[in-house]
Amino acid sequence: AERPREEATSPPGAEQDSAETLNKQAADRQRKIIYEADVSLIVEDFSKIEHEVPRLVKEHGGYLAKSLIDRTQGARLSGQWVARIPVDKYDAFLEALSQLGLPETQNQTAQDVTEQYADLQTQIATKKRLEQRILELLAKPGGEMKDVIEVERELARVRGEIEQMEEWLRYLENR
Repeated sequence: AERPREEATSPPGAEQDSAETLNKQAADRQRKIIYEADVSLIVEDFSKIEHEVPRLVKEHGGYLAKSLIDRTQGARLSGQWVARIPVDKYDAFLEALSQLGLPETQNQTAQDVTEQYADLQTQIATKKRLEQRILELLAKPGGEMKDVIEVERELARVRGEIEQMEEWLRYLENR
């Protein structure tokens, strides 16, 4: 349901405040935040957990990045899993995970990488423009061989930098 519009009763500058609020809300939705949780559970049947954790990860649209089972502790077994879960299913996954045993500890952190992500995008765009200019130089006829080799060397360097930045961008997106 929509709220009725207030015409004459709005204080001066309210439209600007409203626009600023909408802009802030839009920016908050576009934030790039890496959430991490470290959960320690005490369970009765470890063999059940070995199968349940991977199942829960898949059920919540994620994948296991690491799995470590330690059977050297005699009667007390332990396991460690690192799962990548989509942010929209993160809370539901933690809730389902806590149902598998008695939560002993739970530590959660969040890291805002929005600025770093945006900076990388800008740097990549700048390097791609430079790459295009270098390609245009190479396409021009003439020029000495040593100059062509130097331009090709610069092209290789710029492409390498682009690939490194794109790889870091993919890493941030994956986290």
